[in-house]
Amino acid sequence: MPVTPVAYGLFGYGTAALTYGLHLVTGFPRASGEDAKRVKAALAANGFCFGGIAQLLTSILLFVFSTDILAATTFGIFGVLWTAIWLIDYFDMDPRPLVFLDIAIIFWTIISGGWSLALGHPVLAALLWSITVLCILLCLVHGKGQALKAAGIMALENTILAYYISAAVVFNVALHFPLPF
Repeated sequence: MPVTPVAYGLFGYGTAALTYGLHLVTGFPRASGEDAKRVKAALAANGFCFGGIAQLLTSILLFVFSTDILAATTFGIFGVLWTAIWLIDYFDMDPRPLVFLDIAIIFWTIISGGWSLALGHPVLAALLWSITVLCILLCLVHGKGQALKAAGIMALENTILAYYISAAVVFNVALHFPLPF
C-alpha cells in the first residue's frame, strides 16, 4: 500500500480530541434550550465521524492491507471508545460504565506505548501514555469542574501529538523526509 491509513486515523483522532478538548476547556459554544441540543448533536456527530468512523476504518484497512496487528488493534479499540463516548453523551446516558472501558484502554495504552517505544517511536509512545492520563482523568471526574478542564487540556495535548504523527507519517511515506515519531 503506497500510503498508510495511519495518517488518516491519527488526523481523525486529533480532530475529535481537538473538538472535545476545546469544548471542555472553553465551554464554547455556549448554548441553552433548543440550541444546546443542536450544539450537543454537532459535537457528537463530529466525534462519531472523526473519532469513531475514522479510527474503525483505519483499523479495517490495517487489518486487510498490513501486518501491523498492534496498530490495527489500537485503532479499532479507539474507534469503539470514541463511538461509545459520543453516543453516551448525545443520548444523555449514564457515563459511569465507561470507567470499565477506560480501565481497559489504560491497560492497552500502557502496553502499546511501551511496545511503540521499544520499536523506536517515542512520540507515539508519548501520545499513547498521554491517552492513559486522559482516561484516568475521565475515570475520576464524572462531570466535575476543574478535573473536566484538566481532561480537556490533556485532549488538546493529544491533538498536537496526533497531528504531528499524522504529518510525520505523510512526510515519511510521500516525501521520504524522515521525521521521527
